Amino acid sequence: LSIRRQRQMCIRDRTCRNHRLWMHSTITELLNEKNGYDSSSLTDELLIFLEGGLAGARILRDSAPLHTAKALAKSKLGAPPPDYSI
Repeated sequence: LSIRRQRQMCIRDRTCRNHRLWMHSTITELLNEKNGYDSSSLTDELLIFLEGGLAGARILRDSAPLHTAKALAKSKLGAPPPDYSI
């Protein structure tokens, strides 16, 4: 690859990484406020649903994986938090 192409790829990768970090922090902040507890791991799961849905939709050229990801996220957000007190 040319140096110019390598720089373009580096900038794109850094931009994607920064966007994902921003999404993670924003969603975590909103979920922390809503749930009243640290929701970082829940955010991790939601982003995996989103990224998997996007990848599947792109490969299949169909929106069905995005609808599946949305349903998974809704079920995850609607579930009560785990109760570890016994």
